[in-house]
Amino acid sequence: MTEDGILGIIKRGNTYQVRYASYNPQGMDRPLYQCPDESTLVALLHHCGMDSWYIHQAGAELQKGGCCPAHCLS
Repeated sequence: MTEDGILGIIKRGNTYQVRYASYNPQGMDRPLYQCPDESTLVALLHHCGMDSWYIHQAGAELQKGGCCPAHCLS
């Protein structure tokens, strides 16, 4: 990610679907990204600059079956 934005994360079965939206209205749309497991999702979130505490909170929300918006910082 090259700019600040938000990730939308949804758990579908054993996989996670991640979408990125830039805060910049002229920013590029990015395609849906499939994470095959939780460890891949955690690695992606770390790569986006997300703090470990927020990653833990996102995981807890996803385990409850919710969707999770997560801020992604460049």
